[in-house]
Amino acid sequence: MRSAWMVLVLAACGGGGGSGSSDKLVFVTASDFDGGFGAGQAATIDAAAIADTQCQTAAQGAGHDGTFVAWMSRTASSAQPQRNAIDVIQSEGPWRTTNGDMAFLNHSALANSPQTGVQWDEYGQDQYGIVWTGTKTGGTLSTGTDCQSWHSGDFSVMGVVGQASGGSQWTDAGDFPCDQRAHLYCFEL
Repeated sequence: MRSAWMVLVLAACGGGGGSGSSDKLVFVTASDFDGGFGAGQAATIDAAAIADTQCQTAAQGAGHDGTFVAWMSRTASSAQPQRNAIDVIQSEGPWRTTNGDMAFLNHSALANSPQTGVQWDEYGQDQYGIVWTGTKTGGTLSTGTDCQSWHSGDFSVMGVVGQASGGSQWTDAGDFPCDQRAHLYCFEL
């Protein structure tokens, strides 16, 4: 019943992640993770891409079509260039939450606060909490606070988190120990 309701709400709002719709989805994952997405993997592995896979899996599990990536920045390494979250999002938007609220009108709006909290998960449930981003306001890397390029789940290493309730701290609410659990923001491309 919940799935049918969500489909009706998203269809009425022009969203839903399907072809033929200009509106895109943004959600926070129902699952939470420690900051070590690439823990135990070689440093050449792009751990932020592992977070992208988590977003894609979450979206598909909830029946959303399209390609989804994590709003996540990471430090450059010898194997990977720096990743700025705002540069990974290759669409112009707009993005709506899974409950149909407008979050971002266009790509440039990603550098500012959302119009509403992005606390709705892929199933339309409220997941108020913290979200791994490694990203400062404006959409770029918060240097040195990305859980060692998302390879460390150690309590002594820090990562920047956002606050899913929205407002000015949506992407940068401060540092958080990487052994703790937080959600991901997932944007449809």
